[in-house]
Amino acid sequence: MPSSASPVLVVGAGPVGLTAALMLARHGTPVRVIDRNDGPTNLSKALVVWQRTLETLGPVLSHDRFCAEHPVLEQVVISTGGRRRGRLPMPDRGTGVPPCVLVPQSATERILLAGLADLGVQVERNTELTAVEPGDESVACELTSTSGSSSVRTPWLVACDGSHSVTRHALGLEFPGHAVTHRWLLADFDLVPDTANDEHAIQIQLARGIAALFPMGNDRFRLIADLGATDVEGETPTLTKDEVQAVLDEHTDLGYRIASMHWVSCFGVNERQVASYVHGRVLLAGDAAHVHSPAGGQGMNTGMQDAANLAWKVALVERGAAPPALLDSYQAERHPVGAAVVKQSGALLEAAMLTEPLRSMRDHLLPLALSVPAVQHGLRTFLTEEAISYHDASPLADGTGDKHSVRSGDGWPLASGAEAELILFGDAARVDVPATFGAPDGFPLTIVRADAGHPQAHSVPRDTAAVLVRPDGVVATVARDAATAMAWLDRLR
Repeated sequence: MPSSASPVLVVGAGPVGLTAALMLARHGTPVRVIDRNDGPTNLSKALVVWQRTLETLGPVLSHDRFCAEHPVLEQVVISTGGRRRGRLPMPDRGTGVPPCVLVPQSATERILLAGLADLGVQVERNTELTAVEPGDESVACELTSTSGSSSVRTPWLVACDGSHSVTRHALGLEFPGHAVTHRWLLADFDLVPDTANDEHAIQIQLARGIAALFPMGNDRFRLIADLGATDVEGETPTLTKDEVQAVLDEHTDLGYRIASMHWVSCFGVNERQVASYVHGRVLLAGDAAHVHSPAGGQGMNTGMQDAANLAWKVALVERGAAPPALLDSYQAERHPVGAAVVKQSGALLEAAMLTEPLRSMRDHLLPLALSVPAVQHGLRTFLTEEAISYHDASPLADGTGDKHSVRSGDGWPLASGAEAELILFGDAARVDVPATFGAPDGFPLTIVRADAGHPQAHSVPRDTAAVLVRPDGVVATVARDAATAMAWLDRLR
């Protein structure tokens, strides 16, 4: 039986919290979302939505909703001294889902909010969590809003309340790591019309220091530039348009001219991660659990995938179809991913901050490295997050499959918009499912029959008939017949 009829409480209505609420509601789990702010952000903030995130959201939000009016990334170009040093093409995998869409966070939140509204859920604004007391069967919370304070109990508290998480502080959790001693500029601006040379490429400039330019569509660009080492704490004063133009001129050779400014911020970088994402019935996700360098644009995407991973597990537990111990797999699967992102994005940042003579060596070796197909593939799969797999760490991975096609724990690039919670994909002649497995544990099952023309037909190993896919787009098992594939569900009980 479900542990409670009360809604799951999601704290924070940024992209991570909205994803958690959306996925919970999609699975039919009552959910309540609160946020301390009076509305969604109107700032661009996180700009990149990578392929793995688009695939994960695909069953409930088609990637077309993100691509509309926003540029699809085609390549990353690296230049220095007016010369192109290397490029990283960003082709799609033939599934129709682009490798990356450059979407301002404000637009990402609007898309998620619309999807949540379609499921009948609204965010409670001007409401914040002020106290937390975890228990064995529920979590006692105190909420404060413009109408006063109230006490509530929730079966699960999903903390998506950012790097200064009230939940994390209330639990007394350490947030080990360190701060990077450089300051960075982030500026969004419109260029003088028709002066940009490529609105589908990220331009990384190594002329003097490092700067990256991200196209946002319609002659709008984002600049991120290293302002150098500093021991100053707190925010740097906002720069003027002329000062940002001076940074653009100093750090790039593109000759871009700023027509108007939209947002300027100077920031520092922290690299931190909590030891555990699971604390009884309190689950941490996104920046509440891990923060790191913006290099690679992994932060928001990692958090949204955290949310998708935990949502279906919470939904099963609330249905009484799995024990609370299932949530231990959230820690087992997602904590190593967060640790890897902290490490890898930190390494990219360190490479960006090199000084002479190492800087010249980097600039000399970079074209050679980027000409190696294996290097291109590794960097591309890191950026798009297609390299993420749970087959070595997850108690839910059963070792089935083939490394040359697909294995249990790998990501599965589903056709975007497939409205399913569990998906069985396989040989059309052998994928019939016994009637007793029609709706396993209350999760609807969609059967996708493979044929030679299907984009993922090649991913089914030759000696198998079926691939069972979890609700978060991860391969559950690869089996010789449908009944054996469905038997994987016993691992959840």
